[in-house]
Amino acid sequence: MGKVLSEDQIENSRTSKFSLALFFVLYIATVAGARYFSFETEKISPFWPASGVLLAALYYFKKSDHPAVYILAFIGHVIPHLVGNVPLETTVLYAFANIFTSSLQFIFLSKYCPTLIYLDKLSDILLFVISSLVKSALAAILGAIAIYLLLGKAIDSFQVIQLWTLAEWSGILLATPAIYTLLNRGIKLNIVNIPTGKLIEGFLVAFYLVGVTMTAQLQESEQREFLFKYLSLPALVWSLFRFKVHTNFYLLMGLAFLVNGVLIENLGIYGFREHEYKTAVIDSNLFLSVIAAISLFILSSLNLQARTLKIMSGDKLKLKNMFENAPVPYAILDKDSQIIECNDEFCDLLGGDKTFYQNKNILDFMDNDGKMTFELYFEQESEPETEVKFIKNNKEIVQIRIRVKKGMTGENHYCSFENITEKRMFEAAAREAQQRYRYLFDHSPEGILVVDPVSKKILESNLAADKMLNLKQKSSQELNKIIKIPKDIETRMFHVVERGDVFSHSTEALVNGVSRLFFQISVSMVLLDTKSFIVYIFRDITDQKKSERVKRLNRLRLESMLRLKENTSGNNLELLGEITGETLLVTEAEEAGAICYDEKEILVTHWRDEVLLSGAFRYDEFNSNHVKAEWAELFSESKPYRLSKEFKRGGRTVTGHFLGYPYTVHSHPAIALGVLSFSDYEDSDLDHFSLYAESIKNLLSKNVAEMENQYLLLAVQQSSASIVITDLEGKIRYLNPKFEEVSGYSFAELRNQNPRVLKSGETSSIEYKQMWETLSAGGMWKGYSIIKEKMANFSGSQPRYRR
Repeated sequence: MGKVLSEDQIENSRTSKFSLALFFVLYIATVAGARYFSFETEKISPFWPASGVLLAALYYFKKSDHPAVYILAFIGHVIPHLVGNVPLETTVLYAFANIFTSSLQFIFLSKYCPTLIYLDKLSDILLFVISSLVKSALAAILGAIAIYLLLGKAIDSFQVIQLWTLAEWSGILLATPAIYTLLNRGIKLNIVNIPTGKLIEGFLVAFYLVGVTMTAQLQESEQREFLFKYLSLPALVWSLFRFKVHTNFYLLMGLAFLVNGVLIENLGIYGFREHEYKTAVIDSNLFLSVIAAISLFILSSLNLQARTLKIMSGDKLKLKNMFENAPVPYAILDKDSQIIECNDEFCDLLGGDKTFYQNKNILDFMDNDGKMTFELYFEQESEPETEVKFIKNNKEIVQIRIRVKKGMTGENHYCSFENITEKRMFEAAAREAQQRYRYLFDHSPEGILVVDPVSKKILESNLAADKMLNLKQKSSQELNKIIKIPKDIETRMFHVVERGDVFSHSTEALVNGVSRLFFQISVSMVLLDTKSFIVYIFRDITDQKKSERVKRLNRLRLESMLRLKENTSGNNLELLGEITGETLLVTEAEEAGAICYDEKEILVTHWRDEVLLSGAFRYDEFNSNHVKAEWAELFSESKPYRLSKEFKRGGRTVTGHFLGYPYTVHSHPAIALGVLSFSDYEDSDLDHFSLYAESIKNLLSKNVAEMENQYLLLAVQQSSASIVITDLEGKIRYLNPKFEEVSGYSFAELRNQNPRVLKSGETSSIEYKQMWETLSAGGMWKGYSIIKEKMANFSGSQPRYRR
């Protein structure tokens, strides 16, 4: 399938084809004209002025069209020479010499002078003039070599090569800009859009040149063509400064045709004087080359000057528009501070219109202090700006910031004004708010810290934070080391605050190396002036934590006592091991030890590294035991104690914190308890531990008493005597099996009954009275009593109770 072209592509294709056709016509015409006026090979260059047409085409057409340009140029070179009976070999070499040298010149110029035709730079014109001379000389040399190789005819003098070079050089300088303009603009003549004055000037210049030509032709002198050349210069110079650039390009190329036409038309004068003819040709082309180069430089300078003036005019217009439409008040003052000009914003600032302020002194609208300030500032201009108070038309006072810039001449001063009244009010309000914030910050009951997120250093702290954390001594340390935030929690904290959330956490700090405080902290990230900070807010929850800890330890103690009361250990050593384990839980310690003194031996249990060590020792053996050395304070102190000391553990020195309930009562059984922690204890911990130890001591004594009661009950039950036990009111509380056997009564029958139900009537009331008096007095009564048909030996005693 064929490629579908758009309308723009079709139009561009048509335009390119038309331009190529126009180029071919111009190129073949210039070659044919040069060939027609070439009387002999040595007398005139065979491809003048076709080189200028080819260079203009290479500048005008795209690179994709250059192959077509080269082909058309070759065809346009060959045809006129073949028609003129020039050998094909010579024609081909002529075409090659022109196309090859023109291609080299274009490659050079396109690299260093891409905007040559637009006369943007003087340096481009200089390179164009020099490269054209080099190209012309190279083409002339190649032409001379071609004639020698093909025709066997050597060029007899350097003058011929010089003639060819100058003819080629003038042709490139004069034809290239004109042909490029023709290709670019096409054949257009729109007289309607040309001003009448310029049309008249154009006709006068044309009439002048025609008149000069006719005057030159009427002269019989051999040098009349030079008369034409020099008389035509005034018209040329006039046109350079009066007409457009493309008009002057055409005028220069026309001048070249006229000069050479006059020279060729008068060839008969030199018919028999070849040397004079060659000299005339060289002189004419040198004249044209110099005129062309000078004209191009003049046109380039005029073009740059016009562009500069246009830019300056545009800038001036822009400056004027900027001044009049500036969004800020603006005024121009003379050296005496008189207002020369002001914009609408200035009038809106102070009220009124421009006519009211023109030729008024700016000082007239200031207060007295402002006048003094501005006069000093206006004279010295040492500061970039100043602030003064202006009085508006409605008598309102406004604070104005003025910036003054002195003009280049020093006569005028350009001033901009900024109303900063509201800004100053806002700044005052901001300062007041900042002071309030600072007061609240410093006197907040909660500790507040501002920390650098990179270095973790404390940048700002309030009084509460200083007091809580004792920051005067620890200000050089990182905050996270002071408040002991674990690494994993710290990492999570920074992830939370970096995404804009608030992180909350409970932590602790050791202040002055002694007091352990607990804090509830809230951490957040704030952005101030494009810099981030981390803000910590501390709330002291030490009392709350202590209360919670006391409650927890009390609960642990009660639970521990309940478990110990229900303990069914088979012996005292097992019971002591349970006590040691419960002590470890209740005190949240790392190690715990318990020592129980019995009548015959000392029982020892020690929880360490999650292992229970226990043993029973004789009194003499225990004195050399390592436990006594490690827990020496349990045997030397006289009351519960709390202490810290260093000792060796695992090959290194560590600090241990101890609580101890020493062995103080030398009765049996007696107990000593001790715990070790690597976290410091407080006085409240010692109170709690002492209470727990007292409970353990009472529990141990009660346990021994219960065991003794069990032994006594067993003896009563197994006794061969009949035994009755009553309370103080005489109610029966117990009967042993032997009494039941002897009396025939069961305990169920006599429970809560008075022993009088057992009276048989054989025992006198006097004996009963003596028995109860003895028992009530705490003594022991012994005698005989007869109960219900049987006699029994009955003895009783009044038990003693201790509250």
